[in-house]
Amino acid sequence: MPSSESSPLSPRAASSAAPAAATAASCGCASAAAFHELDDFADYELRDAATRRPTTLAALSRGAPLVLVFLRRLGCQLCRLRASEFEAARPAIAQAGGSAVCVTFEFLGEGSDADRSWERVGAWRGALLTDPTRELYRSLFRRKTLLDGSFFGLLDMSARRAAESAAFAKEANFKGDGMMLGGCFVLDRGGRVLLDQRSKFFGDDVPIGEVLATLRRAKGARALPPGEALVQISDWRQGEELAPALKTCATPQCMLD
Repeated sequence: MPSSESSPLSPRAASSAAPAAATAASCGCASAAAFHELDDFADYELRDAATRRPTTLAALSRGAPLVLVFLRRLGCQLCRLRASEFEAARPAIAQAGGSAVCVTFEFLGEGSDADRSWERVGAWRGALLTDPTRELYRSLFRRKTLLDGSFFGLLDMSARRAAESAAFAKEANFKGDGMMLGGCFVLDRGGRVLLDQRSKFFGDDVPIGEVLATLRRAKGARALPPGEALVQISDWRQGEELAPALKTCATPQCMLD
């Protein structure tokens, strides 16, 4: 793991938390934090899911704000729905000044994608990266266990999201590790975390509109010194007052408006 001194994502001293909080207050954000688990993973090696070519979070976020979409299994019905939503939103993300990549812990053609249906379905046509050791996943996300209801299958899941994902059911499967949860992060071009959403149950996803709103705020914000964060929303529901109208945005045209 990289040292905090060599990483462009690493926080400064704890004293930077105060100005970060003030910045969040001035922009009407729910909360802010100068420290984040991702700071320790700036130079962590992710691999292209097809070519296995290595890259890092630092390299990915160097040119423009970055949307990191952490999926679960490639064969997951809900994950394919989520990927398709970000695929539809890619023009809006670019218009807001950002780029997006999806992350999984499987390589194409392996695990739950042994039938290679991921590419055939075409839910996501952008960059797909793999965390082969799952070290990043283990650091960021919790696993569902038999004690929290996941043993009873899809009972612990958003019924609305289950219905919306029905179109992806035909070639989906339940192979591989289905207990790991995912989420979504937005990083600024310096690698600082602007939005942090971690799923608490299957189908618990931040609205695309909130992601776009975060990118737009970042685009118009002042440059922040190293170690400061514009906003961190651990639970996107805390940010309801930020952009309530965007929560209902569900179509590509709405995203572009």
